[in-house]
Amino acid sequence: MKGFIKSRGFIRGRYAAVVLSSFVALLFAVFLYFDVFEDINYFIDDLVYQRDRELSTDVVIVAIDDESLDVLGRWPWHRSYHGMLLEIIDSGDPKAIGVDLLFMEESDADAEFAESLSKLSKKPIFAGYGVFDESAAQGMISSFIFNMPTELLGKHVNTAHINTIPDSDGILRKTVLKIKNGDKIVESFASAIFREAYRKNAEESSDLQLLPADAFEMAYIRYAGRAGTFEQVPYYMVLTGEVDPEYFRDKVVLVGVTAIGLADDYYFTAIDRTYPMYGIEVHANIIQQMREQLSWVRMPIYLEIAVLLLISAFAIVLFSRLRLLYGAAATFALMAAFVWCAVSLSRLKAGYIFSLLYPLSSVFFVFVVINVVKYVQESLERRRVTNVFGKYMEPRLVDRLLRGGEDALGLGGTKKNISVLFVDIRGFTTMSEKLEPEQVVGILNEYLDLCAEAIFKYDGTLDKYIGDAAMGLFGAPLEIEDHAYSAVQTALHMQSGAEKLSKNLMEKYGRTVSFGVGINTGDAIVGNIGASHRLDYTAIGDAVNTAARLESNAKPGQILISESTYRLVENRVVAAPLGALSVKGKQQSVNVYEVKGLLGKQGVNNI
Repeated sequence: MKGFIKSRGFIRGRYAAVVLSSFVALLFAVFLYFDVFEDINYFIDDLVYQRDRELSTDVVIVAIDDESLDVLGRWPWHRSYHGMLLEIIDSGDPKAIGVDLLFMEESDADAEFAESLSKLSKKPIFAGYGVFDESAAQGMISSFIFNMPTELLGKHVNTAHINTIPDSDGILRKTVLKIKNGDKIVESFASAIFREAYRKNAEESSDLQLLPADAFEMAYIRYAGRAGTFEQVPYYMVLTGEVDPEYFRDKVVLVGVTAIGLADDYYFTAIDRTYPMYGIEVHANIIQQMREQLSWVRMPIYLEIAVLLLISAFAIVLFSRLRLLYGAAATFALMAAFVWCAVSLSRLKAGYIFSLLYPLSSVFFVFVVINVVKYVQESLERRRVTNVFGKYMEPRLVDRLLRGGEDALGLGGTKKNISVLFVDIRGFTTMSEKLEPEQVVGILNEYLDLCAEAIFKYDGTLDKYIGDAAMGLFGAPLEIEDHAYSAVQTALHMQSGAEKLSKNLMEKYGRTVSFGVGINTGDAIVGNIGASHRLDYTAIGDAVNTAARLESNAKPGQILISESTYRLVENRVVAAPLGALSVKGKQQSVNVYEVKGLLGKQGVNNI
C-alpha cells in the first residue's frame, strides 16, 4: 500500500505542486516587470536599505530658524543681512558656500547685496529652479524656463538648480543631478557645491566623481542622517558675532530655511517616512554621500527577473521534497539569506539594490502553494486509498496505516486483553453444490456484508474472511472499554439479520443457511504478523484458538461464549449454561454458555 501511494498520489501531487508554484513564480516575475505593488516595494526597500551613518563634520547648516525670526523680525529680511552673513562666513575661509534661497525678483537692496558678494574670496552657489517640460519622456529632464538670481546678483554667484522629484508615494529617494535648459546643462545645487568644495584646483573640478545616474540623470540618495541630525547654527548668531568666523574654516556651509511654516521645500524621505526633512538637509545628505563616494545603482530589470526566477526555482525543488515544518524553516532561511545578500550588495561603496518584495513574495507563495497542493493531494489520496483498501480490510486499519507510516507497518505485536468473535455459515457447502457459481458468490457476499456491518456497528475490527467464515476483534486496534459486551451485541445483530436473509433466500432459491458464532475473551498477541513483504494485522494466541473452537461447536443459529466472556456480561445478557466442553488443543475443558438475548427491562431482547 505504501508503494502504491508513492507511485501514484505522491508523484501526481509533486507534479501539480511544481506546475502551480512555477506559475506563481512567473506571475511574480510579471509583477516585478510592471512593478504592480510599487508603493509596498518602495516601503520594504526603504526599511531594509536605508540606514544612519556617522555624519561628516565638514558640512554645517546656517539655519533660518524660528529663533532667528524672533530676533531679526518677519521674513523676508533686508537683503543686506544676507550680504553681511556671507562676508562673515567667507572671512572664516570655508571650502564652499551654498545659499538655498531664491532671489529672482529685483530689490532696492540688490546693489548693497551685490557689493558684499563682490568682496567674497569664492563665488557662492545660489539656488535656481527649472519649470519642466512634461512632454519630454526620455533622457535628461528639460526645463523651458529656468528661474535664477537677478542679473545684478548673478554676476557674483554661480547658480545651480534645486529641483527635486519625489516618487509616486511622495517619498524623496533620488536627486536630479542635471537638467537641461535650452542648450545649457545646469547641475544640481549639491553637485555644484561638492565640486567647489573638493576640487583640487580651478581646472580639475570636472575630474570629481559624481553619483552614477540613470537615463534621466537621477541618482539614488544614500541618506546619512535624519531631519535635524546635521550640525546647525542659527542665522542670527552669525550676524551678532556669537559664532566665531573661524568655526567655518574648511567647512561646507549651507544657508537655508528650517523655520516651521516658512519653508515649503520639506520632504518625507526614504530614511524617515514619518518626519519631514528640509531641503537644505537633503542637500547636506547628498554632499556627504558624494564626499564618501557612496552610490546605489538599481539592478537591471532583466537581472532582477532572472534572480527572482532562479531563487523561486530553487525554492520549488527544495520545498517539494520537504515536509511542512522543514519547509517553513527552509522558507525563512532562504528569505533571510536573500535579504542578507541584497543588503550586503547595497552596503558596497558602489552598491546595488534589488526589489525585495517580489522575490520574497514569490518564495513565500511558492511554499504556500506547494504545501496546499500537497495537503489537498494527500487528502484526496488518503480518501481514495481508504475507499480502495477499505474493501479489503478494516477502514480504521487503513487510516492507522496511512497516519502511522513506517511505524504502523512494522512487524511485531503487543499483548492485549480482547474479545474474539468467529462466525461461520452453516449449510453453505451443501447449498453451493446445487446452485450456480454466480448465485453462490451473491449469497456469500450478502452474508459477509451482514457480518462486516455488524462488526463495524459495535466498534469491532473485521480481521479477515476465511472462506465462508469471518473473524472479528474487539478491543484492538481500537480501544473498547467493554469489548466483551460489544462482541455479544455483534453476534446478536448477526443472528437477527440472518433471519431476514434466510427468509429471502428461501423465497428465492428454496434453500436457507444460518450462522454459528463463537466468542472468547482473553489475552492475545495483536499486531502486524507475517513477513516483511506481506503483513497481516491480526491476533494470535490461546484466546483466539478457543473462540475458533467454540464457533466450530456451535449449531446453526447458536451463539456460544466462554466463561471468561460470560463473567463480563452476565448481568446484561440471558445465557444458558451448556456445561464443560472439551476443546481441541486444550487439556482443560471450557465452560460454555449459549446466548439467548440481551436482558432488558421487559425481559429478553434481541438486537
